[in-house]
Amino acid sequence: AGNATAQKRRQEHKQTKRTTSRTNERGHRFTDHPQTNQQTITPAPTMGAFCSVPEVPEIDVEAPEIDMKKAAEAVKDSMGEIEKATDKYAKEMKYPFTLHEKNVAEKQKITEVPDAEKEWAKNIHEYLAACDEKVMKKVSDNVWDTVVVPSVEPQLDKSIDDATGNVEGWENLPGMIQRKAKSTAKEKALEQAREKSKFDERMQVKAFSILVERMTKNGATIDADYKPTEVGA
Repeated sequence: AGNATAQKRRQEHKQTKRTTSRTNERGHRFTDHPQTNQQTITPAPTMGAFCSVPEVPEIDVEAPEIDMKKAAEAVKDSMGEIEKATDKYAKEMKYPFTLHEKNVAEKQKITEVPDAEKEWAKNIHEYLAACDEKVMKKVSDNVWDTVVVPSVEPQLDKSIDDATGNVEGWENLPGMIQRKAKSTAKEKALEQAREKSKFDERMQVKAFSILVERMTKNGATIDADYKPTEVGA
């Protein structure tokens, strides 16, 4: 009985020693366990386990020159976003209604409308919709993406490429990590440029001017003292 037990232990020991591991070309490690007739697989570590996305030095961005003629056309092309948001103003408006700049009673009077039958009443609804920042953001985003970004992108990409040259070990980073870092840097720089240029305020003022023109065309009398307030004033 003693010999049989010792022989069994020796056999198990041999099986344990035959446990082997190997790694394939993808970095996955396979471990064989003959004593249980099983195999375990350990996936290769992901890139994120070794690399974090480096921070590109901040790009000093100037307020971009905006082609206001192109911007005005893009605002006109995007007015549908404003027109779609007028329902609640049409339903809630009490007549007669006096419109003030940015719909703030303390600001300049623009015009008034006696009833909903007047053609320019719908333009006032549009003006009120344009006072909503969420509505205007859809318009401004479209103008920014189609007019401004294409004009500043080449120089911005060059500035980011120059900045990455100062990041230690940049050339050794995987392409995926480099692209992610550059993308983040570009996003921050564009946000900074948009803020510096007061872009969103300027696009709202442009939308207001288009809508006041529509009111005039449809028969509204614009207050003689009305003068659009400049951005930043």
